[in-house]
Amino acid sequence: MSDTDAPTPADAPSRHGQPSAAPGPVDDPAAHPGSYRSVHVLRAWLPFAAVALLISFIAGVTWTGFLFTEGATSANFHHVFYLFDVGREYNIPTWYSSMLWALLGLLALFIGSQARRFRLSWILLGIVGMAASIDEYQELHERLDGIGFALRGYLPFYVPFPWLVVGVPLALVVGALLLPLVLSLPRRTTLGIIAAGATFLSGAVGMELLSGYVLASQEWVVDSRYVLVTLIEETLEMLAIGLAVASLLSLFERDADTGTWRVVRLSPRATRRRAPEVVPAKA
Repeated sequence: MSDTDAPTPADAPSRHGQPSAAPGPVDDPAAHPGSYRSVHVLRAWLPFAAVALLISFIAGVTWTGFLFTEGATSANFHHVFYLFDVGREYNIPTWYSSMLWALLGLLALFIGSQARRFRLSWILLGIVGMAASIDEYQELHERLDGIGFALRGYLPFYVPFPWLVVGVPLALVVGALLLPLVLSLPRRTTLGIIAAGATFLSGAVGMELLSGYVLASQEWVVDSRYVLVTLIEETLEMLAIGLAVASLLSLFERDADTGTWRVVRLSPRATRRRAPEVVPAKA
C-alpha cells in the first residue's frame, strides 16, 4: 500500500478493529462565554422597591384613617399604623431595612472573596452593611449625640439632630474610601451604586434635616407634617438600599443552559482579547 493510501487517524482501526471516531471539540463552559447573562439592575431592584412602596403606602393610609375616624375604628387604624410606622423602631419597616443592609453586607463580603482587587474595600463595604443592619434596630447613630452637641455650636447653622454633625462627615469619609472600588466596577453597577448613594443621602440627610426643622418649629410635637416628611425620608432610604443590593446582584451571571451562577471577573479593566483564529492546515 502506498503512502497515499495509508489510513488517516480517523480511519485507523481501534483496539476492537473498528475505525476510531474523529476527535471533536471539548464541551468546555468557558468556551461559550456568551451563554452567561448578567443580572439586570432595574429588574433586580423592582421587587425591593415594590416592598418599600407597599410599606410606605400602608403607613400613609393607616395614618390618614387614624386622623379622620373616631372611636374603635381610629384605634384600629392606629394599631396597624404602629406596625408600619417608618419613624419607629422594632416593627416591619425596621425589620425590612435591617434585612436589606445585612444582605448588602453579605453580598459585599462574598464578592470580595472572589475579587482580585480592592479586597479591603469589599471588606469595608461588608462591615458597613452589617453595622447599618444592627443600627436599624439599636439606633447606634444616636450614640453620637454627645459629640454632636459639643460640636454643633461651632457650625454657622442650626442642626436639629446632633448626631448628623458627626454622622455626615463619617459617611463622606467612608464614601471616599469606597469610591475607587465603585469606579472600578462595570458601568451598570457603578451607576446603580452612585444613584443609590445619592438617593440615600437625600433621605438620610436632606429629609432628616427637614423633619428636624419641622419638629423644632412645633416645639418637638409630632404632627402630620412630621409624619409626612419622615415617611418620604424612610421611603427614599429603603429604595436606595434596595437599589444598592440590586447593583451588587448585577455582578452575578447565570448560564441559561446549565443554570449555574458565577461572579463576573473583577480584574483590572483592559481591552478584551479576541479569540485566536483557527487556520486550517494545508492539504
